[in-house]
Amino acid sequence: GQRGVDVQGFLRDSDLLLPRQGCQGLHIVQAVGQLDHDHPDVIYRRQEDLAACAVLGARPRHLPVPDCIYRRSPETGEALYASEQALFGALHPEDDNLISELTDFLARNLPSRAKLVCPLSIGSHVDHQLTRAAVEKLGRCLWYYADYPYVEKQTPKGSGLLPPGSKKEVFPVSEAGVSAWVQAVTAYRSQISTFWQSLAAMETAVRNYWLRNGGVILWHAGGSSEHNP
Repeated sequence: GQRGVDVQGFLRDSDLLLPRQGCQGLHIVQAVGQLDHDHPDVIYRRQEDLAACAVLGARPRHLPVPDCIYRRSPETGEALYASEQALFGALHPEDDNLISELTDFLARNLPSRAKLVCPLSIGSHVDHQLTRAAVEKLGRCLWYYADYPYVEKQTPKGSGLLPPGSKKEVFPVSEAGVSAWVQAVTAYRSQISTFWQSLAAMETAVRNYWLRNGGVILWHAGGSSEHNP
């Protein structure tokens, strides 16, 4: 079958955003996180990522791009995103070259028949924005997913981020699928407290989201089922 590629822009949330369900040969391209192989935080986050992908039967590929909080101006050495507000603001102009570099890398390495699933960048996290900008520059047919859990606070339609003419399609997720989804999110122990008070609260939230939507919703400009990822 054709391979599906979830192109996600930062190390920590790929499984919060898109569980594996009915997708053959899922690959997750993580654009950031490889700042220092020996840094304890990077090692721990990489272990979390590998554990989550193992649950989903996905193969991750990590690219050598630092997370936004580590990116600095090559000229001044100052942090590009030095505050919590900056993390959810506009992309820094000095990231423009990085976007082009990521686009070039993806163009060289993604299989021509791969189905690409891209974040809508709901919530405006700069690494999600970076990913979307790089992937859209490929000029390829894309599917989009809502950035969970940010989508709990802002609907895709209300965000103004849906591509013109896009249509949504619901992909059913089985009980076994949502259980794997929860298990994969659980692997990101360092991230749970950012969004939930406990693992139990996380599972409740994920299951409620699943029940509310009847599965996972993706958006495609063509909207035809023949393009299923």
